[in-house]
Amino acid sequence: MIDGSVAPLAERSNAGFAQGYIDTVWNRHREAMVPLLAGDPQAMQNNPEVQQFAQDTLHYFQPLPLLRVNIYTVGGTLLLSVGGNAADKMISKSASPDPAFATAHMNGESAASKLLPEVWLQSGKAALVQTVAPIRPAGATEGALELVSDMADLPQALLRYQIYGMGGIAAVSLFFLLFLGVSMAVVSGKAESVITKQHEANLELMEAVAAAQAENRDKSQFLANVSHELRTPLNAIIGFSEVIKNEVIAKIEDKKYHDYISDIHSSGVHLLSLINDILDYSKAEAGKLELEVSEVNATRLVQNSLRLVGPR
Repeated sequence: MIDGSVAPLAERSNAGFAQGYIDTVWNRHREAMVPLLAGDPQAMQNNPEVQQFAQDTLHYFQPLPLLRVNIYTVGGTLLLSVGGNAADKMISKSASPDPAFATAHMNGESAASKLLPEVWLQSGKAALVQTVAPIRPAGATEGALELVSDMADLPQALLRYQIYGMGGIAAVSLFFLLFLGVSMAVVSGKAESVITKQHEANLELMEAVAAAQAENRDKSQFLANVSHELRTPLNAIIGFSEVIKNEVIAKIEDKKYHDYISDIHSSGVHLLSLINDILDYSKAEAGKLELEVSEVNATRLVQNSLRLVGPR
């Protein structure tokens, strides 16, 4: 049973393949091919430009997950029929699955698709998507493309196509209606280049993420090391200032000196609190921070804060 979500995927894929072909292969050869298509068919036989056009066409379509690609002249004459990497499943190697639909949409302004839910292939009954895309690179119709894909094979084929690029090709047949005999070679296509660039971009992003994570770890480690180093001299400042403030060794005669040493002690305690906060930040990044709930003397907190900013 065919998943209903596959049909839109097949339509978009077929339309995208067609537009990519028009933007690359057709535009590359249209200056020479359009006059030939309008002239004597016999003049196309053994024409080097026509042979190169046929080779580039196979080069583009052969690796794609398509059963058949038919190329028509502006008058509706079948010019070229190319089998994709699933072409061996077709019973009729060059026929359109619905000629009437193809003829009706050859001169449209955009691609049109049709679902054929009951078509017999060599492997049995299948559901096909037939897409007809007019070739209009300059606004006027210069020909038409007909692409046929099997919905049952499309998701797996596209996935395989993305992962392995231009993989192995099953069976290929090429018929040139205007007595053109061409021997075609298989090479890697446009999609391989796109996938390769995307893979390289993904690798660069992964490297950037790894570098950012390493820098963040280094920063946290640096903060932790600096905080520990600062606590060592602070212990001496807080300890000796507390001894002086409590007049353990000798009394302080001048009240101002007593106030100053109290400020030094409270500032040292405050600085230690800030350093502990930095350590807590490092613990939080490492997931080791523990919440500690304690009572606070709000009056003393305000008084100490005012004493810190009083000299300014």
